[in-house]
Amino acid sequence: MLVRRILMLFIIALVYQSAPATVIHVPGDYPTIQQGIDACSDYDTVMVANGTYLENINIPLPLSLIGQNRDSVIIDGSGVGDVILIDTSYVFVSNFTITNSGSDVEDAGIELSYTADCVIDYCKFEDNYSGISMYGAANNCISRCEFSDQVYGIYFRDIIPGPMLSNISNTVQNSIIQNSDSFGVNFSHVLGSYHRSNLIAGNRIINNDTGISSITCQGNTFIFNQIETSNHYGIHHSRCICGGELNHFDHNNFISNNGDSVQAIDFGSGSDYWYSITEEEGNYWSDYTGPDTNGNGIGDIPYDIDGGEEQDLYPLMLPLKSEISGVVSDGSDPIAGVYVQALGTSVDDYTDNNGFYSLDGLGAGMYDIGFLHPLYQSVYERGVPATLDNITNLDVVMDPITEVSENNAPMPTGYMLLKNYPNPFNASTTIRYSLQIKSEVTLSVYNLLGQGVETLFEGTQNPGEHTLNWDASHLPSGIYFAKLEAAEQTKNIKMVLLK
Repeated sequence: MLVRRILMLFIIALVYQSAPATVIHVPGDYPTIQQGIDACSDYDTVMVANGTYLENINIPLPLSLIGQNRDSVIIDGSGVGDVILIDTSYVFVSNFTITNSGSDVEDAGIELSYTADCVIDYCKFEDNYSGISMYGAANNCISRCEFSDQVYGIYFRDIIPGPMLSNISNTVQNSIIQNSDSFGVNFSHVLGSYHRSNLIAGNRIINNDTGISSITCQGNTFIFNQIETSNHYGIHHSRCICGGELNHFDHNNFISNNGDSVQAIDFGSGSDYWYSITEEEGNYWSDYTGPDTNGNGIGDIPYDIDGGEEQDLYPLMLPLKSEISGVVSDGSDPIAGVYVQALGTSVDDYTDNNGFYSLDGLGAGMYDIGFLHPLYQSVYERGVPATLDNITNLDVVMDPITEVSENNAPMPTGYMLLKNYPNPFNASTTIRYSLQIKSEVTLSVYNLLGQGVETLFEGTQNPGEHTLNWDASHLPSGIYFAKLEAAEQTKNIKMVLLK
């Protein structure tokens, strides 16, 4: 089932690519995204350049809407209604930051209204009421997205007034859902019907008030998720007089939810499954203290799910983990000594003499992977998915750096931030930059999350080359960025601190 849902994303993408279509550029051809969409025929593509677009968008026909860069193409709904409303099928949306919807319960970053076979891929949702809200939705796929600082990350909802329609066979996979004020994933009550056959798989569901809330759900699968540090329950599942049963919750990691007191609650009638029947494996619970006398990795005593009759009959003794591995080369020969880091974790590693690397011990979800070597161009692979108990292969080809010797190079005629040396470095490194004219200068250091670490210089400097030594002995190993701001220009370089 999981493999079939994952393949759906790529099959639909291929359908879009193979269909004869026009490519419309925003703002090149039209100044706004909505004007570009309004000019489309079925299965056209709208490409959106970097920038902030203050719009509320309606997509009424099948098309592809693709941003230039997820962090640099921002669609801002100005605090009114849905930022994007999709009320048709076969829509592909990728590579946007979607923010600032209205503040009512029906408002969302993206609303999927009576849609089928849409794909929302590699988008970021911030400061909306719900990141994605759907009703009457079927066979849609949400993949490799990040949801932060909303009331609901993803909302499977009813619609009142109106027909109480189910959400059927939708997939949420390999995404990060965090810091929700209420529920990371919320299945609301649907009168006389069920949310059914939906798949929630391979997600990191972190630091929400409650990880997942579900009611009137039937035959849904919750698998390979990392559900951790919820203020209350990791999963709150209930069954009303309308029904809801035969849901599967297995191969998830439940870590320190509700202070390890009640990690999950099920008010059902004893007809859900908190383990895999065929594999006789359940979930990992960080508060489980039962024995494993035969050493098979399965606890001897069932784990009681609070609220009713449910039990995890096969609790796992150790958390499930994932791994991202591959080979780094220059197109022909492997490159040894490449520094590798996964954004969102403290895991880092080098390649061996054959260019092989392995980042293991990861939770489920999506990772940005950085590759750095002093003789090769930096590579930043975005959106690498990982599923618990799985190995993701990612082979990377890096291009050699071609530089002119400094002794023979002419003085730069513009503003330059040169590569620091040494890099990677231990404790301290030298940063070099040049100014064309006397300028107000700010030289700052940021971490991978974009947080300011230090301001190394702020003031006026004369034209010419300048050097500055940065002592980073008080900071942990990792990737950092030096940012030069001068004469309304900005330059960045990447630096690797190794201890």
